[in-house]
Amino acid sequence: MIEAARTFRHAFRSLAKNPGFSLLAIGTLALGIGANAAVFSVAHALLLRPFPFPHLERVVSILESLPAKAGSPASHEGGEGHRSLVPPGDADDLIRERGPWQSIGACGFGDFRLGGIGDPEHVAGSPVTEGFFAALGAAPELGRLFSPDEHVPGRDRVAVVSDGFWRRRLAASPAAVGSAMNLDGRAYTIVGVMPRSFAYPPGGVDVWVPWAPTPAERADRRIPTFLMVARRRPGTSLPAARARVGAVEARLRRDYPETFGGKSFLTVPLRDAHSGPMAPFVVVFEAAALFVLVIACVNVASLLLARGARRRRELAIRSALGAGRGRLIALIAAEWTLLAGAAAALALWIADAALKLIRVALPSSIAKWLPGWTAIRLETPALLFTAAVAAGVGLLFSAMPALRLRRTSLVHSLGGSGRASADPRRARTQTALVIAQVALALVLLSGAAFLLRGFRGLIGAYRDFDPDGVITMRIHLSEETRGDASRQAAFFDRVLAGLRAIPGVRAASLSKQVPADLGPFPAAGMEAEGRAAASPSERPLVDVQAISSDYFRSLRIPLRSGRDFREGDAPGSPEVAIVSEELARRLDGKGGAAGRRIRLFAGNDPGPWITIVGVASDVRQYWSDRVPRLTVYRPFRQAPNPGMFAILRSAGDPGALLAPARRAVAAVDPAQPVDEIRTMNGVVLESTAMVRIAAGLLGTTAVLALLLAAIGVGGLIAYGVAQRTKEIGIRMALGARPSEIVRLVLQQGVTLGALGLAFGAPLTFGLGRLLGSILYGVAQPDPATIVAVGAALGGIALASALVPALRASRVDPMTALREE
Repeated sequence: MIEAARTFRHAFRSLAKNPGFSLLAIGTLALGIGANAAVFSVAHALLLRPFPFPHLERVVSILESLPAKAGSPASHEGGEGHRSLVPPGDADDLIRERGPWQSIGACGFGDFRLGGIGDPEHVAGSPVTEGFFAALGAAPELGRLFSPDEHVPGRDRVAVVSDGFWRRRLAASPAAVGSAMNLDGRAYTIVGVMPRSFAYPPGGVDVWVPWAPTPAERADRRIPTFLMVARRRPGTSLPAARARVGAVEARLRRDYPETFGGKSFLTVPLRDAHSGPMAPFVVVFEAAALFVLVIACVNVASLLLARGARRRRELAIRSALGAGRGRLIALIAAEWTLLAGAAAALALWIADAALKLIRVALPSSIAKWLPGWTAIRLETPALLFTAAVAAGVGLLFSAMPALRLRRTSLVHSLGGSGRASADPRRARTQTALVIAQVALALVLLSGAAFLLRGFRGLIGAYRDFDPDGVITMRIHLSEETRGDASRQAAFFDRVLAGLRAIPGVRAASLSKQVPADLGPFPAAGMEAEGRAAASPSERPLVDVQAISSDYFRSLRIPLRSGRDFREGDAPGSPEVAIVSEELARRLDGKGGAAGRRIRLFAGNDPGPWITIVGVASDVRQYWSDRVPRLTVYRPFRQAPNPGMFAILRSAGDPGALLAPARRAVAAVDPAQPVDEIRTMNGVVLESTAMVRIAAGLLGTTAVLALLLAAIGVGGLIAYGVAQRTKEIGIRMALGARPSEIVRLVLQQGVTLGALGLAFGAPLTFGLGRLLGSILYGVAQPDPATIVAVGAALGGIALASALVPALRASRVDPMTALREE
């Protein structure tokens, strides 16, 4: 122990005598390790542990799936096809198949109008079946969960609330458990409060209530209602559970071909079901962070080679004074233990600061849909990962000089100078390392450029409508109004009339959904007159949008042909629709679909024939849409919906319309809440927030790579100048001008940069194609981008070589010639 303490004390003194090397090595390694620690923390939170449920690896999600059809919304979702919720009848059959499940349950989606507690507000609610909480392994923070007898009509007026709702609306009072609250005009008793960490289903649920169906509701097999979750029994594998689900699937396909024909169940681990869209981003971030770590290690290896040349004489003296090779190797190991430990500590600080920025960079309205986002922080796995990387780096750089020490004689080092006789092999190795740094930096910088160009194009693609000067707000009617289409239409007609009467409003309209909003979009099967599908699964899927007249004018979406909806497009009049341009091309190669008839299917139930009266320009709904979505617009009076967005286009500042718009809604119903008030520019920014964060993170790692490459080139040139001091002194004594010395030194930097760019260019093309296959939106590699990035990197390399070049031009010839 005493000997070890003495060794570490000597190691600390040795490093303190070389502060430039020590600080540069610590800072370089800290950047590389910190970037990886931050990305590891993101990956752990979003992919490995997005939910805090016990034994998460045994929890699965079950959805229904239809085969993907080219050009439909489903085709954007991957290989499984179009995913949809599970109807109650199908869910009941799955729940009865208890064989592989320790617990199985389901949750639905809905809204409640909260009354009696402060201002009226719409809160997100979720009806849940009996086994829902048990399947997730969830327990309340306060109170209790639902009992089995509360899942029957008449005994279901109980509720469990979220921690956020409890703090926001109930003042975090323990007395809230047992109190009553009003949901949609009915009294519910609060029986429990969930922990802050519980947030399922994603999206910010405030209230869970028991699902208490009538026999008819329980038997329904047409309306997609539930997101199902199940916990596998210990020892039951996922393939075995899928086999049991497959048996239920085969039985449903045989017994209910009208509703289940062409469908299948999709059984996936819960964490994969919700984190799938994030996986490509995290893969790209991790690859970029690894690039930075490799560049940092190459940089430190270059520094180590430079320092090794100077240390040989010092180690030889220590050996001559009686230090054995074992003690010298122990000294080197102690030095790198201290360096790696200091780098790990600084890396954790860097990673923690980066994670705080990442966590707050995403708006809460988007973060609530990404399980694990709010849990992104440095935790035990990240600490262990950082320690392991630091230990590996320390071991690597301890082994390099230790192995060299075992293979060389230290006696000869006493006869040479500390600066002299550079080993040609060492010089070649160091040159190769710097060339590798420049090549890797070019690859990473070019990849970031491809990503930034592509993402800028994705964000710009939302310009197929005009968001400037537009404000939106959501109006969701209470449950007692939802089942009465005439009351819904009358309410929204009055609201629309009030909104259009507001001074400064150029256009006002209603829609079920707004472009760029990330919420779910209703889809339906479609059949064109004269083109009956061979089977239900072959019907193209279309987005169905309920709108009022003036919707296209409010968002300045061009009508390519036909007409807009009219006041007369109401119940009792002929059913009409406007279709997107892409759908019109599918129906008629020339896009002239006006006058044709289509019908939509709810499950396998056909609706009435609908006449197309107009064709509207394609609108990108989500940034990830690879092809235009097939969209059918219906007049809201013929396709009533209790939840609508009001869209107002202002002649000036859209924010000035907020108060009058609230008053217009309150004039129709003072108890009607209005929420999700946003500008359309804000909606676009929210929808692309993840894209911008991805571009920013990759851009940051690319800048780190550029910085490390510049340090590497500058360090090698500085080392070369130190090794050639005597040669430079002789040149200057023979009449060489300082400008010639600068040119001589810069030539070395230019040569190294050019070789690095030459080796990196082919790799860059390969990376660009690989990125494009992993992450949608990456621009294709092109020579212009690579040349621009290469020129910037070459300029940085040249600038980093300028400082040692100027230092070389100021060498005193007499002093240099006196040095041994």
